[in-house]
Amino acid sequence: MPQRLRDYRIHLKNERARLAPRREPYWRHIDVGRHVGYRKMDSGSETWIARWTDDEARYHYKSLGSLAARTWSDAKKAAEAWFGQCEAGVVRAGTVEQLCRDYVDNRRVEVSERNAADAAKRFTAYVYGTGFGRKRLDKLGSRDVERWRNELLARSTPLNTERTGSIVKAALNYGFAHGDVGSDAAWRKVSMRMGEGERNELDFYWPVEQRRMFLAECPDDLRDFLQAIAHTGARPQEIASALVEDFDPFARKLVLRHRKGHKSRLRTRDFHLSNDAAFAFFKRVAKGKTPKAPLLTRTDGSGWYSDKGHGAWVAMVKRIRRAHKFDDRLTAYHFRHWTITDMLNAGIVAANVATMAGTSIEMIDAYYKKYVASAVDERLRGLETV
Repeated sequence: MPQRLRDYRIHLKNERARLAPRREPYWRHIDVGRHVGYRKMDSGSETWIARWTDDEARYHYKSLGSLAARTWSDAKKAAEAWFGQCEAGVVRAGTVEQLCRDYVDNRRVEVSERNAADAAKRFTAYVYGTGFGRKRLDKLGSRDVERWRNELLARSTPLNTERTGSIVKAALNYGFAHGDVGSDAAWRKVSMRMGEGERNELDFYWPVEQRRMFLAECPDDLRDFLQAIAHTGARPQEIASALVEDFDPFARKLVLRHRKGHKSRLRTRDFHLSNDAAFAFFKRVAKGKTPKAPLLTRTDGSGWYSDKGHGAWVAMVKRIRRAHKFDDRLTAYHFRHWTITDMLNAGIVAANVATMAGTSIEMIDAYYKKYVASAVDERLRGLETV
């Protein structure tokens, strides 16, 4: 049975004014398994959200709009209509855009603000306000999804198409699971992946000297951020999220966390700083900071994520590469890609590299085999045989 939550008097204006901003909504009990929530954020936004609990004690959420657009009475009425649909299992003929907005609200509650912000950013750029976004769910067909994918591919990159498409599919699957659409046939067989030769934007390699040339053009804070990735092969998001307490100078290790994978489950791993240069680097960036402070900070002492979950490094890398005429494909993620490649070329077993980088043998095989071929040839030439 789900735990009974505190019942907040969010229907009263004065009571709402006393509540502190937070990501988790303040819930008011309407009936068994039925709640209406009020979310108040530091940014000043105030929104309503409904939550229904099914017979298996699973939560289902629906955005009810902003406080400016709906009073408590309006929000409660809309929530009760939705509760009725949930109870009856009736398919709601909403739109793709509304479903995407509901999915963002669900991610914000069930995963994190950062996860929701990334989804919202992609939906705003490629779904909201488009013909695809206005498409009714009960009229959605595979041709509609395929046409949207092709239009996205024409204005974006294959890799961005795949990533954005997978998030849109996740939103549609969320709607299918909650009865918003009666079948997943419209998108199930529409692939968002292009051919490997076309889609892999990591498909270029910079030697160390070329990387150093780029780093020399970076401001100190960005240089440290990229060097942290280069020392560990971590994802940029993992470095941006790392705290000072995640660095253990006695065990010479750094704890890294990411949510990439099935259902965005938080995964944790230890990266051992056996390399003296890497160990010295992290001792330097951690010096003088409190345990809960970000390990890597910007010049003003702030972390690399904005209040809305956007990574400041993205725009900074773009600005540097364009100002100094570097390859326009370059991203912070390439420093992870190149470090993994270097580990493999150094002779570290692929299984160990996969563990250190928080990835899989399958990904190593798919993306890095071509980069280690010359190193393998060199070792074969020096192999003594009978």
